[in-house]
Parts: sequence; structure tokens; C-alpha cells
Amino acid sequence: MLVTDPKKRASLTEIMNHPLMTKGFNGPPENYLPVREPLQLPLDPEVVEKMTGFDFGPPEFIMAQLTNTLESEDYQIAARSFTLESATPNPSNDKRRGVFDFYRRRNSASRETLSNPSVEAVQTGSDPLNAYSPLISVYFLVKEKLDRERASKNPGAISIPSDTVLKMPDLAAPETAHTNQYDVPGVKDTSSRSRPRARTHGDDDLADGIKKLHVNQSASPN
Repeated sequence: MLVTDPKKRASLTEIMNHPLMTKGFNGPPENYLPVREPLQLPLDPEVVEKMTGFDFGPPEFIMAQLTNTLESEDYQIAARSFTLESATPNPSNDKRRGVFDFYRRRNSASRETLSNPSVEAVQTGSDPLNAYSPLISVYFLVKEKLDRERASKNPGAISIPSDTVLKMPDLAAPETAHTNQYDVPGVKDTSSRSRPRARTHGDDDLADGIKKLHVNQSASPN
């Protein structure tokens, strides 16, 4: 943190992949940072409205300044460069190489004086996501805060910005079940009457056995 040249500081990826951080684990820990893409037009008016609390001026002025920045040639070049770098696949040993690159930069920085800025330090501000413009940085922060508030109001819903949660239609209760019996005039409805148990195989044998038992008991002498 005491290195004055931001390009010579250890990046978050290098810190997360350092052996001291990954010791005892299968990989680097999760940083939980929101995914960001280069800001493009059109802008969200609700986000611009919330930015008025940062003393940037009225919403119309903030919208005009952001539009001019995003349409500038420098920003378009930075956005295209970021897209190309993101699409380029990283080598398999990129994580380990990043750790050694950090130590290499730290050793080289110790041999330089603060009065001789490096070429990389001059290029600070070319990243469209980090410290390119105060308005863009605050726009990202306000937008991410609004997204978190929407997600907290609708927990478990699919997080699609500016989309409302779909409501399921209310289903009516089913109608009363009807029997398929034919109602004969003058005959009482038997639909609610309990159905007698059907006779099964062995019921006759059981009845005959009970009769014989009673006959034997009555024929036996007292």
C-alpha cells in the first residue's frame, strides 16, 4: 500500500492466488466482487437521479457529462482494449505467473527512484472499469446498490435489472364432485349411504364353522 505507482502494486488476483492465501485450500477464496462491464449508452435515469447526492449537479448535467465521456474517442479505445483482453484466454500457469510478476515488479521498483515515473504509471486511467472517471465510478456504485436493494425486496427472484417479478395467477377452487348415478323420481338419494362390504372367498366357510360351534355347544350335556 506504500507503493506510489499503482501498476507496481499487487492486484487482487495476485493476492488471492498467493500461496499464503491458498494454503490448505483447493483454490483462491471468493472475493464476492460484482461483475462489471464497460459502461455503455443508454444510461439508467434512476441511477443518474440517485447520483445527485454526490454534488455532481442536477441529473441533466450528470447525464450530459457521462454521455460526453462515454462517446469520447479515448473511452471507446479503452473499452475496446478491455474487451479484447477479456476475450484472450489466459495460459494455464497464469495464476502462478502472476505471483512471480508481483515480486519481479517489487524488486525492480526498489531500484528506481520516485522522481522517475514509469511508463506504466503514465497509462493510469486507461481502464474503463477502475478510476477512469469519477462519474463512471459513482455510477457503478449507485447501480450496484440499487441492484442489491431490488434483490433484497424480492429474495429468491431472478435478478434481472429493471424487471418486475412475475406473479402467478390465482386459481379458483374446483367445483363440487358429481356422481354418475341416475336419480329415479321418488327414490331417496343413496349417494351418501355407505356401501356394504363385498363378500370375499372364505366368508361362507367361516359362517358354517360358527354354526357348527353353536350346535356342538348346545348338544353337549351340562
